[in-house]
Amino acid sequence: MARWRGYGYTVKFTFACGLVTMNDVHIVAETQRLRLRRLVDSDAGFYRQMLNDPDFIHFIADRHIDSDAAALAEMQTRVYASYQKHGFGMYRVEMAETGQPVGMAGLVRRDFLDGPDLG
Repeated sequence: MARWRGYGYTVKFTFACGLVTMNDVHIVAETQRLRLRRLVDSDAGFYRQMLNDPDFIHFIADRHIDSDAAALAEMQTRVYASYQKHGFGMYRVEMAETGQPVGMAGLVRRDFLDGPDLG
């Protein structure tokens, strides 16, 4: 666990590589208001909603995710694979106090870039 202090707030963050257990919550960063954590199997419904948001479809892609099962399969091929291969990926952003999801953000490795892309 490391800490970064700036602009009047403290952010705690951890980065881990290796085997990913997809049912264990792994907090990546946390502020007083928000928490970034790895997606887990039980987030499939949330992930489906995010990928079917009209703005996601318009600006990123229509992944044709029409069920939680399809969302889980997509999470396994894209998100979990990135955690295992790179040690980072897309994360669930949630309210720190309640755990209520508010979106997704993270780092994505793209073949045409020298380093990770913020998404």
